[in-house]
Amino acid sequence: MLRQVSEDCPSKLGLFRRVYSSQASPREAIKAQCLACCWMDVPAIRERTATQCTLWEFRPFVGPKGKAGR
Repeated sequence: MLRQVSEDCPSKLGLFRRVYSSQASPREAIKAQCLACCWMDVPAIRERTATQCTLWEFRPFVGPKGKAGR
């Protein structure tokens, strides 16, 4: 996974290294999971409608109460 991230989105490599070395905060781990699910597509994370995802209400890159913009 780290090799793929380094090739496709090197700016996110530090985040994924922290996650895989168990040094990430819970918020960083959620961010990495969302990025991996949507393959680094931040607008796709903002627009997700998959409310059945257990992390949906904790999605990064959205404003207060799920409003896009943060």
